[in-house]
Amino acid sequence: MGQFSMEISGYAGSVLSGNQHYMNPSFADQTAQNINSLTVFGAQLTPDDRIVGYLNGVHVEGGVSFDGAISDGLDVTRGDTLNADGLDMFLGWSHTFAYHNVLNVGLFSSIIDRSGRNALQDYYFDRDPAEGYDLDVEQDEFSLKLGLSHLFEVADDVTLRWGIEGGRSEFETSTSYLGYYLDSPSFKVRFPTSSTHVQGENVRAWIGGMAELTPEIEVEANLFLDWYNQNDTEDMSFNPHLGVAWELTEGHYIRAAYAERTPLSERSTLSPLTIVGLRADNPPAFGETKTAMLRWDAEWSERFFTAVEYQHQDIENLSVGAPVYSYSLQFPEAQIDRLTVNANVWIGGGVTFFANYSRILSGNPIPGWDDWLPMVPEHTGRIGFSYMSPERFTFFIAESYIGKRVSFTRDVHGASGETVWMGDAFVTDVGAGWESEDRRLSLSFGLSNVFDEVVDVAPLVPGPGRMLSASLRGRF
Repeated sequence: MGQFSMEISGYAGSVLSGNQHYMNPSFADQTAQNINSLTVFGAQLTPDDRIVGYLNGVHVEGGVSFDGAISDGLDVTRGDTLNADGLDMFLGWSHTFAYHNVLNVGLFSSIIDRSGRNALQDYYFDRDPAEGYDLDVEQDEFSLKLGLSHLFEVADDVTLRWGIEGGRSEFETSTSYLGYYLDSPSFKVRFPTSSTHVQGENVRAWIGGMAELTPEIEVEANLFLDWYNQNDTEDMSFNPHLGVAWELTEGHYIRAAYAERTPLSERSTLSPLTIVGLRADNPPAFGETKTAMLRWDAEWSERFFTAVEYQHQDIENLSVGAPVYSYSLQFPEAQIDRLTVNANVWIGGGVTFFANYSRILSGNPIPGWDDWLPMVPEHTGRIGFSYMSPERFTFFIAESYIGKRVSFTRDVHGASGETVWMGDAFVTDVGAGWESEDRRLSLSFGLSNVFDEVVDVAPLVPGPGRMLSASLRGRF
């Protein structure tokens, strides 16, 4: 009788991060918590078969009040709360038939449950006595998608790819108002609940390929078909991605690309997200986004590297969320131009210096905005040092700059009619790590926003404060 044995190799890793924020007790007795966890795993089942997957969980609870968010003399966020749990999941299988002949299958799913209260959503001083209304909101989301992709070589210098994926999603929202007199808010009356249910299906198919025309020039093209059906309302679009890469001289590369995308088309997908290695920025939009990209990578010496990238985007139906204010700003048309310069210098002794700077110009044809887009900074930058020791210890320190951003056409008091600007800010991040000699075990720690700088994401609404993250990864 013969014996059968199979050796399976693989890896697993986990990342946990979170923060906790306490309100000023004299203003609101609330604690806000935000915990994120990411677990990644994979295994080599046979020489030709691999599996990979991840679980990404989020837990948020507590108050979202902000001392100073005043409207008509009322602390409009004093009673705001938000509780949410979410889970993103993926399981994939990959099989290699031959060199440059690979089949991938993936299953994506997400579950999100939110509940919260928007205090003083409405109030009326012209009634006797004055009335206030809180809005309670409960939201449930579910999505499931199955995808298949195939990449194969038809000639030494030509590789084709195709794929298809489809799924279903559901979104349900329930809202109810709590009414009360402003001079006696402890007694509240709940009004009937209203519900909204949205369900839909989506299909994405694509075909494309890459070809090396000469040793210095490579081209790539992909064509995507996206179909959506949401509550019996259908939409279909064709979106091309075109790109070319050219090695000018040794160590100098020019890449140019054009890409069109539709909403949610790049969320949880097996389809290619880059074109000749370039990826378009992903603005929040309900319409089509067209992007032209140009990048120059240069290796000036074995110690000095630079990159310059330019992107121009034309955006339909841009939607910019305003946290805490319970609405978003809609722009039928918008443009964004971004120029980014990167530099890396290997100093020696395991020390590397890095820096980048972006200049951003935005366009908005709506009168009264002076061609500005809200929340988009004029300038951003990052500079820092990293170190790796012979014993495989790593360390980095970086300083990030976020320039001033325009907010809304009118301030939160609704009186001055002046544009509100959110100030610039500097944020410091540090991190450290270690990897075992056989590369099978690695540990890393990070501390973001070390000095707990306040970076507003909307008027009087600060973004995440100091955050500690830790990760453990192992290979077997």
